[in-house]
Amino acid sequence: MKGRRAWCIVSLLLAFVLGGLTVFAAFTAPARGTLVVDMDPEAENAARGLMEALVQGNLEAAGGYILGTPQFTVPDQSAQSAEGLLWQYYYDGLSYTLDGGLYPGTRGLSQEVTVTLPDLKALTERMGVLAPEILTERIQAADSMEEVYDDQGGYRQDVTESVILKAAKKAMEGPVETRQQTLTLGLCYVNGSWWVRPDQRLLDLLSGGLEKG
Repeated sequence: MKGRRAWCIVSLLLAFVLGGLTVFAAFTAPARGTLVVDMDPEAENAARGLMEALVQGNLEAAGGYILGTPQFTVPDQSAQSAEGLLWQYYYDGLSYTLDGGLYPGTRGLSQEVTVTLPDLKALTERMGVLAPEILTERIQAADSMEEVYDDQGGYRQDVTESVILKAAKKAMEGPVETRQQTLTLGLCYVNGSWWVRPDQRLLDLLSGGLEKG
């Protein structure tokens, strides 16, 4: 029974992980046409400004470089939230390099970027190994089953949250595994300013870099 219940919490953990960090972007890019200006250094400043904001975890500032100035909703970064800890862990370990210079793209200019990011998938796999052990310890330490299970025989929400939080903290004590991702920032000139065009790969990066590939 305990083993089956342990797998339940692992499944919950994996669902939490595979969903990625919660980032909602209201992309409302204007439909107006764009104008390309020959290799304007301000275009590189827009690309660099976006990446600097991202490595600082400042998504409010990052939105100011993206066409349509989207607003982002991020997880609670409280130390009492596993999601918040993962968020902080991810952005604390994010770094980038601009590869080469600007070059003409299909709808403006383009800038290649190589991003080094913590491998959240590897981290949460460690959490998935640790969670059943922590859960078993919690069950064994309980004075009564009411401290662990709710009226329907499932885990109490506070128990689930505390197990996941403890698994996250413990997993983060290990070495940080990183991976690299290359993306192309598309830049366009609208209303006298350079903007980064939002695309799926940029959204993937914003939300934890958990896309396939």
